Amino acid sequence: MEYASEIVNSGMITVFYGGNSNLGLAMEAASIAHPVCQIANYICEGTKVIAGHYEVFLELCWQMKGMLKIYGLFSA
Repeated sequence: MEYASEIVNSGMITVFYGGNSNLGLAMEAASIAHPVCQIANYICEGTKVIAGHYEVFLELCWQMKGMLKIYGLFSA
């Protein structure tokens, strides 16, 4: 796993979103251009952990509306 994390820039983000967010649509759009973008954990209503490639997170943050906060952990 360490070798894989050194090859590909990836990580996880915690997303806090409101009821008017388009998280599902943004994840679909981000995963079309990049290979991995999936929900890793449902923390509670309005909070999810998303795992994938670093480029996916940039695309996801750009397309998502209604996002309240975001925290990330990435491997370099």
